[in-house]
Amino acid sequence: MTKVGFRVTEAERVTVNEVFDSYIKQKYDLKPTTRTNYVYTYDHYVGETFGKRRLIQVRYTDVREYYYSLLLEEKLSPATVDNVHTVLHPAFQMAVRDGLIRVNPAAGVLGEIKKSHVWVKTKRKSLTVPEQKAFMNYLYSNHQYQGWKPVITVLIGSGMRIGECLGLRWEDIKPEREAERNA
Repeated sequence: MTKVGFRVTEAERVTVNEVFDSYIKQKYDLKPTTRTNYVYTYDHYVGETFGKRRLIQVRYTDVREYYYSLLLEEKLSPATVDNVHTVLHPAFQMAVRDGLIRVNPAAGVLGEIKKSHVWVKTKRKSLTVPEQKAFMNYLYSNHQYQGWKPVITVLIGSGMRIGECLGLRWEDIKPEREAERNA
């Protein structure tokens, strides 16, 4: 019986970028918009900096230091750092399963940072009805926003998130249900 060990030689050559590329290629269960968001997040915040590191050299403290630098030096929001973690953690986990590294260096990092005084999420506040009306009046009075009127009208009128609204298809709209409710 052949025992499969760690692939140290390969791990010494592989970068975090290459691990992410391999991970995202194999994520067949992602919706196209989610895939686009993952790739954008990675390319925009990780690829040119942290992503160039050799996989085998990345430690827990490196990931923690990187996340803190995104929060404190780059002034990114906690939500953005959470998104970065959402793409890095599973890519590292795949490298663990593939025998490239022994442990996931991102495991537990975000939980630790969330307990610190640095992790301050601002509370979101809904627009009041007068604010909604003022926003819509502004939107409709400025020709440059002409193309956004239908989408923003649906968002404000329904309370949908942008991803939900953009994901709507004609099959999702059931006019006969509306007719039944009004009967």
